[in-house]
Amino acid sequence: MSLDELVTVISGRKDLGRVATKANIVDEPTCVALHLASNTCIPILLESLSDKNCFVHLMNELKQ
Repeated sequence: MSLDELVTVISGRKDLGRVATKANIVDEPTCVALHLASNTCIPILLESLSDKNCFVHLMNELKQ
């Protein structure tokens, strides 16, 4: 996946609730999802809230 394919990083509970998946990602406080230009999402479970915040920040910085 290239960064050009990344639309946004979804990290909020409300927004994660709109991701169609069989996994219960809404109740995972360390979960994010990558929303791609193909209108698909890739959920990612990170180790800690610190890792989640760092990942979201880095991905947003790379997208700029």
